[in-house]
Amino acid sequence: MTAAVGEGSPYKCGQVLQIKNVSIPNPKEILVVVVDEVKGFPQNKLNLHEKAFEALGSKTSVGTIKIEITSVLH
Repeated sequence: MTAAVGEGSPYKCGQVLQIKNVSIPNPKEILVVVVDEVKGFPQNKLNLHEKAFEALGSKTSVGTIKIEITSVLH
């Protein structure tokens, strides 16, 4: 599963992150690899691939969810 970050984000391409969806009663967790840095995207946001978003138990129509991010590898 993959994600993109904004310029200036503390997370960098190639980094593995553990993502936990804290927007739902029984939080789901997944691992994603940061594969892109997007100019103009907020530093404090993570742009998850559609499949990653769905694996966290949310529909893409929701738009945004509250997550916890833990760095696994650099």
